[in-house]
Amino acid sequence: MCELTKLHLTEGNLPAALDMLNKHLELESTNSSLWQRKSQILLELGRQKASLDALKQAIQISPNNAALHAKAAIISRDTRDLAAALEHIQRATQVDPEDNQIRFLSAQIHLACLHAEQALEILSGASEEPTTLQWLTLKAEVLVSMESHRNLLPLAEISAAILEKDSSDTAGLALQSITDAV
Repeated sequence: MCELTKLHLTEGNLPAALDMLNKHLELESTNSSLWQRKSQILLELGRQKASLDALKQAIQISPNNAALHAKAAIISRDTRDLAAALEHIQRATQVDPEDNQIRFLSAQIHLACLHAEQALEILSGASEEPTTLQWLTLKAEVLVSMESHRNLLPLAEISAAILEKDSSDTAGLALQSITDAV
């Protein structure tokens, strides 16, 4: 990326940076990094569809880049195009099946699509299941959405793990209330 584009970015002049980047892309249209940067600028400008189009250009150049597919999945999810989000996250998972961030995003998207069983399978399939608050909370959301009494023990265990990390965490307290009530 040229120095003038970087200067515009550091000054926060996104339209000027985008203009310079477009000129740079005219000379170097097969540079995946430039398309990624364009996508990011467009996203910051609130132009999600154009951002996704630029990201698709980067994906055409680098089809085996899991991070690009994951970013496309996020934008698609945020624009409520869940079919496209599923398609992109499935491709990201094919490229990098061991990446827990991709796994987490995949579970979120499957849950948004009301595929709770698949979301739980994705979360449970991690070689080393993370114990972060976000991971535990998402797993609890999946279990609650499944509305099954067989999930009470896992929910109680997740609640205890969340509260062990942060005794004031509202998700952990809510889960504890749910399991106590039943």
